[in-house]
Amino acid sequence: MSDIFRDPILFIPVIAILIIFGAFYVSAMIWSYNRDAKKQGKKSGCLPVVMLALLICSLSLSITGCGKSHVQIMLKEDVISAAIDGFRKQYPNTFESYRPYQAELHNGIWQVYGTLPKPPGAIVVLGGTPEARIRDADGEVIRVYHTQ
Repeated sequence: MSDIFRDPILFIPVIAILIIFGAFYVSAMIWSYNRDAKKQGKKSGCLPVVMLALLICSLSLSITGCGKSHVQIMLKEDVISAAIDGFRKQYPNTFESYRPYQAELHNGIWQVYGTLPKPPGAIVVLGGTPEARIRDADGEVIRVYHTQ
């Protein structure tokens, strides 16, 4: 996918251009509709108003980012530190053995998980690691648990 749709700084000018062209297009349609209605001796109906309202609604949804991915607020290091604090409280004797911890952001929620320790000579390692869910907007640790 193009970087224009991923980066809000690039995406906003594209939306602004679309708004301008959309406004000109709707204005031309309203003018044409009213001109034709007057020629036929009719009153101009509510169609132009409905079209303008739909344009405004669709553009406001695109500007506010409806359906777009979350913009990251917290740094990965800060999220991992907050998760380690939660792991330290819940698993004080074992949380160190699952380092390094990884963090991924999905829809405004960070998922932090540990690395399974691999004994020397082991081919397959079974088990789980401590995991935490952290809200990106305010840094609240939502859940700390251990996978199996």
